[in-house]
Amino acid sequence: MTSILEPYVGRFASAGSASILLDLDTILAGCNAVVNETPAIYSLANNINDCAQDLNANALSVDGKTMIPAIEECVQDISSVQNNINKTVEEIRAAAINAYNNLQKQLNDEAYNREVYETNRYNASRR
Repeated sequence: MTSILEPYVGRFASAGSASILLDLDTILAGCNAVVNETPAIYSLANNINDCAQDLNANALSVDGKTMIPAIEECVQDISSVQNNINKTVEEIRAAAINAYNNLQKQLNDEAYNREVYETNRYNASRR
C-alpha cells in the first residue's frame, strides 16, 4: 500500500491536512466494507456448484444433455464478478490515495513556501 503523505510542519508555517478536502478514511473504509462482502459471492458460487452436483445426467437430462455446462459457466461468471469487484476496489483505493497525496503535496508546498518566506523575514529582522 502506498504511504500517505503527512502535513508539513515548520517553525513559522504548517500545512493543513488534505483530509479536510478529501475524506480518505471514509473512502478506504468503504472499500474495506465492499471487500469484506465479496466472500458472500464466493459462497453463492459454491452453493450453486453444490446444487449442480444433484443435477447430473441421472437426475435431470433432456435428450442426454444436462444443465451442468450452463451451471459451471454461471459459477465461473460469478467468480469473475468477485475478482472484478476486488480489482475495482484496489483501483479505487489507489486513486483515492493518489488524489489525497497530490492534495497534501500542494498544501505542503504552499506551507513550505510560506516557511521560507517567513524564515527570510525573521532573519532579516534580526540583522
